[in-house]
Amino acid sequence: MIKISPKWIDTARSITGEDHLGIQAYSISFYSKLFPGFTNLTQRVRYYSIYPWFLSNYIKLIGVKNNRKKWRDFLRRCEFLYALVSTIDSNEKSVVGAQRAKNILSETYKKIDFSKYTDMSKDSDDQYWAQSYGGYGQYYLGSLKSLDIIFFEDDSEIEYLGENGKLLVKALDEIIPSSISDKFFKIAKSGNVGIKALEELSIYLKPSNIDNNSEEGKALRKILLEDVNYASDQNRIGSFKLLLTIMNQCEQSEELTYNNLRYILLHKSYTNGDKINIPTDLKCYADNWTAFFVGELTNYSLETLFWASLQRMKNNNNMNINSFSVDMAKYIANVNQKPKIWSKLEVKNFNFPEFLSSIYQRIKINDKDWYKKKFSTYYLIEGIKESIYDDNINDACFFSILLFAKIYNQYHDSQELYDVYNPDTEMGERFSEINPHIVLNNEYLNSNIGVEEGLYGLLNYYIFQRHLKVALAKLRIPPHQSTFKFVLRDSNIEWLEDITPTFTGPRIKTAMNFLEDLNLIDRPKLKLTKLGKTYLK
Repeated sequence: MIKISPKWIDTARSITGEDHLGIQAYSISFYSKLFPGFTNLTQRVRYYSIYPWFLSNYIKLIGVKNNRKKWRDFLRRCEFLYALVSTIDSNEKSVVGAQRAKNILSETYKKIDFSKYTDMSKDSDDQYWAQSYGGYGQYYLGSLKSLDIIFFEDDSEIEYLGENGKLLVKALDEIIPSSISDKFFKIAKSGNVGIKALEELSIYLKPSNIDNNSEEGKALRKILLEDVNYASDQNRIGSFKLLLTIMNQCEQSEELTYNNLRYILLHKSYTNGDKINIPTDLKCYADNWTAFFVGELTNYSLETLFWASLQRMKNNNNMNINSFSVDMAKYIANVNQKPKIWSKLEVKNFNFPEFLSSIYQRIKINDKDWYKKKFSTYYLIEGIKESIYDDNINDACFFSILLFAKIYNQYHDSQELYDVYNPDTEMGERFSEINPHIVLNNEYLNSNIGVEEGLYGLLNYYIFQRHLKVALAKLRIPPHQSTFKFVLRDSNIEWLEDITPTFTGPRIKTAMNFLEDLNLIDRPKLKLTKLGKTYLK
């Protein structure tokens, strides 16, 4: 007989988490498709050359292909030495281990024993990087593999150089004098370095030192901006060209910043209202980026309503989820409005789609006035941010409904959006359960139900029930962390913690860094260089 005995299990650790409604999973997948080959964390393009250079010299100098521990130790020494080299006399950004390197350099003018910050065998709390294989393993490895810079084989414990990796190593070997290369790896082996040596190495190795006409610059531009080995490569090239086209046509460059780019891509026009002249071959990429930002704004408006609901939930723990949904829908429909946009009579007499349409007609602005004008997308998002900062539930609901009405009326029947989310497409099939097109065309937005009933459906099914389902799904995945913001206890809601509505990071910052490192654009004005204009042609 099998003996069964009860046993207490550990409570899942609660974490803040992200993507509380599951819509941002679509966004992340979408921008990964549009900008493959790098991530939000692979910030400097020279690492695409430097890491294969490390690997090549490891094989050359150590010669032990099947000892991953030796490769790890060699890599960590090289990576942190490179951080010291890159930060010795410059303000280089996004260097792996830069903060630790800067702290060390600010405290000493003598020889540095950097091995105590890299060697995992040493008992030290000052490791430059917690992950075993440093920033290489945590940030860059997957991207390097996707671009055939490195690859893996079953019979080896370390990586091999792919064809693009060999190309980049050859290019670096041509521009870095052998005396500099020998010195770098000799110092890496010793684990000690002086300030003078760092300054000498910095001249050739820091991330911003990619010469326009060098073989390295040509190879990196070829790999990232020209080669098409997979369908995903064409997406990356098209997205890069779209960014360069926007910058090339923009006359008010002082207003063209990263933060403005998302609105420019959404509206396909500049901050002064001028439309972007999008070449035919780039239209599909422009449409995809528009669809991406529609998803971002849809999620942002719903997460804002979720934030407001959680604030009111703190004092309503004795209500079941249906009663609370009814109460919250009534609250939203009757918020104080400044300025007045809808009336109580309209709430009573309009169906939900008519209600959203009437709101849109009253806040509709000229297409040329989308930037920073009253009721523009920018204006509404800033209103939401300010409301949340001030803990103003009323105004957060007000601005969120205005934003949702705007997005719904502009895009729910958009052919561009349908083409992206068509169930027959890859994205449509993968996110058939929840995506912006489904949310903007749900049954509550396409029927004659009343305003409060429509808000009830949006809240209950697309926010509350959706959150419980997403949090439960995350709980099943190791290490089994809880992201619930409320739970049902004895059929009643119980508030746990708040959220902060967020946008994802669609790799545009990394793309801009790459374009700058490759000398295709100048910052801070985001103007194309002569090389950038030549490439675009």
